[in-house]
Amino acid sequence: MKILSENLVNTIQILSDLNYHDGDSIGKSLGITRSAVWKIIKKLENYGIKINSIQSKGYLLEQKLTLLDKNYIKKAIDKLDIQIEIFETIDSTNDYLKNLGKSDPISRICIAEHQSKARGRRLRNWHAPFGQNLYFPMLIRTIRMSANLLVCLW
Repeated sequence: MKILSENLVNTIQILSDLNYHDGDSIGKSLGITRSAVWKIIKKLENYGIKINSIQSKGYLLEQKLTLLDKNYIKKAIDKLDIQIEIFETIDSTNDYLKNLGKSDPISRICIAEHQSKARGRRLRNWHAPFGQNLYFPMLIRTIRMSANLLVCLW
């Protein structure tokens, strides 16, 4: 499980205009080295994101990516008192919430850009590619009942 990196998010935001950007200019705008930018690009490629790379031009996303935004989501459900957790990668959002246990009193939504062991009904596995779809379970803690409700939206 890995928390979503600010540098990864900012790199994607820069590249989301679908123009070429060289590693030096991305690095300068983020306050990181060109090597760090290259590592972020390689990470995105490992997630299956198509990035064109031309030595004299830089990097270009083949498709625009819109990443999960905790603050935007939180504003939409602010009155519900639900904690939102967003991960860059996680084995399974469902497993994460199940493993919190009944002693955790907080209602939560767990969202990830990538899941390595995603599965659905009847424990069927599926591929959850980086930055392409939205899958998330919600763990709603009830006040009057001792039972907890795990809601999965597919």
